[in-house]
Amino acid sequence: MPTLSPATYNIEPWQFLFNDLLMGVGTDYEITAIEGLGPPDSQTDIVPRAEAHGAFAFGRYFQERHIILEGRAVSSDGTLETLMEDFRLAFLPLKNDLFLEMMLPGWSGSRVSFCKPIRRPIFVDFDYGLGIGKFVVELVAQDPRLYGVPPYRYSTQPRDDTKGVDFDIDFDFTFGGGTGGTITVTNAGIIDSPPSILIRGPITNPRVTNTRSGETMKFNITLAATDHLEADVYTHTVYLNDVTSRYDIWDDSSQWWSVYPGPNGIAFLADSFSTGAIMQIAWRDAWV
Repeated sequence: MPTLSPATYNIEPWQFLFNDLLMGVGTDYEITAIEGLGPPDSQTDIVPRAEAHGAFAFGRYFQERHIILEGRAVSSDGTLETLMEDFRLAFLPLKNDLFLEMMLPGWSGSRVSFCKPIRRPIFVDFDYGLGIGKFVVELVAQDPRLYGVPPYRYSTQPRDDTKGVDFDIDFDFTFGGGTGGTITVTNAGIIDSPPSILIRGPITNPRVTNTRSGETMKFNITLAATDHLEADVYTHTVYLNDVTSRYDIWDDSSQWWSVYPGPNGIAFLADSFSTGAIMQIAWRDAWV
């Protein structure tokens, strides 16, 4: 995921924000049609059955998401070219994904898709001479999820791993933190949400367990008080001090887990640690 902290304009229903260009109701850019906010198609793999009717069909995961916005820039004072230049600038080709923030009626808040533009035709026709510039922009998101704004961040200190993991934890931690190495995090969406895990030393062999599923991420490393380790579940990356890739410390028994819809108990444990050791988990509500 490119970022966990996009800026927000506190957009209103039927508004869309990309690369600082605000479109939709109350702006100079009317959106007349939207495509791609429903669930994307599944990745499919169909293999014929040998010597039998039918086939084996696999479709467990979603494909990438394509969002298409059709609209028009309307100018009554001769500024159409300025509006269209701003449109062109907002949707230039990008190396990295940016967030498209959007709001539809009935949503509890705005949602974001991390994407980049791949198509952006502008139609110069009779209406253009009347101050109306029609356009289409298509954006592609590698991650098909739509995420809530803003992200959540909870933290807790570790618990001594020699005491084992208690899977019957109490789900009463609601104030952004926890004690005794356990916290509860909740995904109010409908699909699993990949979190980012930040661990600060001093600590030896930290592990973070989703007690709901029993899945554990274990890191075979000793972190000093000046060190921090970040694991990104979506990209399956582990970085030490924001610079060095340390996937080599990923324990063979580990599993990448997500924050599943509803409450998730998170346990933070270690072989040993000192004052100052802490784990922070950042995640978003997620929909498709």
